[in-house]
Amino acid sequence: MEKYIHLFNTQAEFEAAYNGSEYKEPWLSYVEGKGIDYNKFDPFNGHEYVDLGLPSGTLWATCNIGAINPQDYGNYYSWGETETKSAYTVFNESVVGYDYDDGRRDLELSDDAARVNWGGDWRVPTPEELIELTEQTTTTWETLSGVNGRRFTGINGNSIFIPAAGYKEGTPTSKAGSFLGVWGSRVIENEYDGTSRASLLSSKDFFCSVDSYYRYYGYPIRPVIGS
Repeated sequence: MEKYIHLFNTQAEFEAAYNGSEYKEPWLSYVEGKGIDYNKFDPFNGHEYVDLGLPSGTLWATCNIGAINPQDYGNYYSWGETETKSAYTVFNESVVGYDYDDGRRDLELSDDAARVNWGGDWRVPTPEELIELTEQTTTTWETLSGVNGRRFTGINGNSIFIPAAGYKEGTPTSKAGSFLGVWGSRVIENEYDGTSRASLLSSKDFFCSVDSYYRYYGYPIRPVIGS
């Protein structure tokens, strides 16, 4: 993002610019005697977020990557991939090198679809952040503008809605409207067969949990900004 400094001759000139409609906080600051920086780094990069009052301070995006509204499904990604594709199969996974046993378990930013597509400080949520979302909010299965999904309401009354977008295996979308899944950022060992899968927030109308699933499946991503 381009940065520059505009110099003002008087405090009155600065205040006129500050109170104008074109430039607003929080990425607008005044340094006495030097002026105003219009283009400080924007950690949100134009995307909206909700503060749920979580203990970690994590901020959650209002919609999935590729979506315009909270109820829109958005894009589907295989875990660790940053682009969509026409089919999601075990034969066309492009991300290698992540495995529970080799110590490389957390997504690097170059493989983080949130950071690559949204920029700023956005990233895929960690399993701990997914768990916090389920345990530190009140959750309800509901319908928003004709779309089923789960609402997470924080202790401060703010909430986010994540749609039940289903998933992609192969070409079709399966269980849209009845199953919610969004990726987490870590490889997890499956407790039943020992395979390396990826963390996933999953939900239907009667449950909500954090577990893991096959990485080649296509699921949406709900980005976060956190510490």
